[in-house]
This record gives sequence, structure tokens and C-alpha cells, in this order.
Amino acid sequence: MAQQYAYNYAHIDEDNMCDEVLTRTREIDTTTSTSYIEIPEYNEEYLFKYYNRADGKWYEDAEFTTEWTPE
Repeated sequence: MAQQYAYNYAHIDEDNMCDEVLTRTREIDTTTSTSYIEIPEYNEEYLFKYYNRADGKWYEDAEFTTEWTPE
């Protein structure tokens, strides 16, 4: 089990898919590091989900048709 720190992020690749979930002791400036999205908690369920920057929501598919909410 991963250690829990104060800051949790999903890394979003060029196809808008989450390819990594990480937890850190320091904040990432998401205004300059736009490939990272802050998430409320470390949760590997974000892996292989798609993030739509236009509406700030997560989806199960690259076409953004099926919205996804972490449990």
C-alpha cells in the first residue's frame, strides 16, 4: 500500500488518459505542469480513465461519452 501524503495527483498523457497516480509531500503547480490534475485522494481507479479539461470531469472512454466518478 502506498504511503499517503498531503497532495494527490493523476498524470494525464497526451491522449487525456491517466497513466499514473501519485501522492507527494509537496504541491505540484498545476498551472505550469498541466499534465497533472489534483485528485482528492490516492486512488488507482483513476488509471486508464480519461480527463476532459474542458468540463473538468472524468470519463471511461476517450470520446468523453461515459462519465466516471471514483468510488
